[in-house]
Parts: sequence; C-alpha cells; structure tokens
Amino acid sequence: MKSSFQKEVSLLHEEQGSLAQHCGRAWQMGDDLDRGMFKMDQVKDGPSFLSFIEEYVSKVLHPCELPAILSAAFSAQEQGMQGLIEADQWLQEQQAMMPLARASRYLASRQLNRLRSLHDVRLLNRYRDALARSQVHGWHVLVYGVVLHTFSLPLRQGLAHYQQAVLHGFKRSAASALGWEESLIRQLTSRLDALPFPSIEELRLKGDIATLGFRVL
Repeated sequence: MKSSFQKEVSLLHEEQGSLAQHCGRAWQMGDDLDRGMFKMDQVKDGPSFLSFIEEYVSKVLHPCELPAILSAAFSAQEQGMQGLIEADQWLQEQQAMMPLARASRYLASRQLNRLRSLHDVRLLNRYRDALARSQVHGWHVLVYGVVLHTFSLPLRQGLAHYQQAVLHGFKRSAASALGWEESLIRQLTSRLDALPFPSIEELRLKGDIATLGFRVL
C-alpha cells in the first residue's frame, strides 16, 4: 500500500500537464497569454501544432523550466530558501515565462496547499508562506523540483516526465478544441515521444541559471 507521501507525489506527477491544458483553455478564450510570443491561436492542424511545440521547447521548456527544476532540487538539497527565492526571481525575469505566469502561480499554490500535510517538507512550507506574503511569485516548476529531491525521486526521470506531461497536455488541449481525429492524435503522440531530451549537464548550463549555484546532483 502506498504511503501518504507516495500518493501525493503520484498526484503531483499526474497534474503536470494541467498547466498546458489551462493555457490551452486560455488561448481559446483570448485570456492571459501573449499570443504574439506563443502563437497558440495559429494552431490549426498537425504541422502548425508541431511548430508551436518546437517554439515552446526552444524558448521555454529547455532554457527556462527544466533548468529551474534543477535549481529547485539543488535548493532542497542544501535546504536553502535563498536559492529558491533567487530561482523564483530568475524566472520572473525571463520574458518567455510571462505568458505562463498566472497559470503557474495557480498551480504552485494548489500543489503547496496539498503538500503541506506531509512530513519533511519544510522548504515547501517556507515557500508557501513566502507566496502568501507576496515575497515570491510562485512557480509550479520550483515546487516540482523540491519534490523531486525531497522524496528522492530520480532526477532525470522526473525531468523527462515533466517534459512529456506538459507536451502531451498541450496536445490534449488542442485536440479537444479542434476536434482532431484519433489518427492525427496518435501521429502527434509519436512525434512528441520522439523529441530529444537534453542531458542534465546541458540543462545546468542553460542561460543564467548556472549563476544560481546549481551543481549536478
């Protein structure tokens, strides 16, 4: 029988794609997202969807989100709230993250509230308190990174899962909105599963995240 924390971590894994689905609903309603940056409103078919994914991966996922998850895992290793605050501020400075900011804050708050009852999550509790006092923005990727380390989840596996969950979340949102046929969905699933995944060392060196003191775990 799974322990309480294992159940919560499993649920946390399952909902990583919800950010993408939230963003998908937002672009359908013309809400919250910078269409000029993400061009989600231009997604009409398989090729345009893959073009959007390529842009998201190259501008957001690999240079911002995955390195931030690594930085949060490092902060958890060192029990360093200051490192988590610096990572939070770094994400706020990344223009590519702004279209996702509101959805990410909502998801981070929801995850932090659910995890508060678990043992050995002192850093998450401090991050939740800082969010409540508006001392940090609150990013779901940082919550995810702390969880990966706190519960000794395999780092590379957790990062790969995040990539797959978010990309397939976008796929589900687009498929639902545009009524894609199952054959197209299967083709896109195969294409998303085949996308390359950077090494931890490559992620560590992405952008300015290296200045946050991260080292390979």
